[in-house]
Amino acid sequence: LCVPLKGKNGNFGVINMSKNSEKLFSIEDLKLLRTISNYASIAIENAMNFTRLRHVTDEFLRHATMLDMW
Repeated sequence: LCVPLKGKNGNFGVINMSKNSEKLFSIEDLKLLRTISNYASIAIENAMNFTRLRHVTDEFLRHATMLDMW
């Protein structure tokens, strides 16, 4: 059973769930995996945004420090 990781700019990954038994996945299994996918997508996007923000901030501070030396 696979569910996409969806972000603001489209899909960026997949969560795959498997099991050892011959029994089929239920609708409840799908709902659970969708919920996990939604929360994981938010967490991953937040982490990526934080990383981008940190890089931009570091670059800004580097330039500000260089200007301060003049």
